[in-house]
Amino acid sequence: VYRPSQLRGCLRKQYYRAGGVPKQTPAIGLKQRLTFDRGHLFGAMVAAYVRLCEDFPELGITDVVPVGPGGGELVAYDPYNDIGGKVDVNFKYFGAPMHVEVKNVLDPDSFGALKSPRVYHKAQLNDYMYSSVNDPKVEEVKAGIVFYIGCNYENVMAKCSKCKRGKKAV
Repeated sequence: VYRPSQLRGCLRKQYYRAGGVPKQTPAIGLKQRLTFDRGHLFGAMVAAYVRLCEDFPELGITDVVPVGPGGGELVAYDPYNDIGGKVDVNFKYFGAPMHVEVKNVLDPDSFGALKSPRVYHKAQLNDYMYSSVNDPKVEEVKAGIVFYIGCNYENVMAKCSKCKRGKKAV
């Protein structure tokens, strides 16, 4: 299964992966593991805050899919293209299904320069929106949010942008 976050990376790596060529190096080093763990932690944190919004009907947020311990992320999978992954947060906003993709930015200068979602992050979110979701309770998703958290161990900042599903993936 291809993950949307892997589709726009190194073509040689994609080719080897598709052909089943075994890896010659350890799967994930410590630094990469810390990055992934931080991403899972921030995704669970954002989901927890979105879930709290369900207590305020005027915000229009309902049906939050729990993530983290005891919940897990919602799996989106497109069997035709063999693309799938885990949606960080899924909920309904005034009845319309929404996906949220949480991204961590370590460099404060890069975070400060963000004016809109990065193209490859919008593309990843778009892939999730196009994927059929393996949950009969989830309807077609036509919009989503890329939520950035800037964390360099001294400061924590956040930005988000709403994205509409395009006619074709970016």
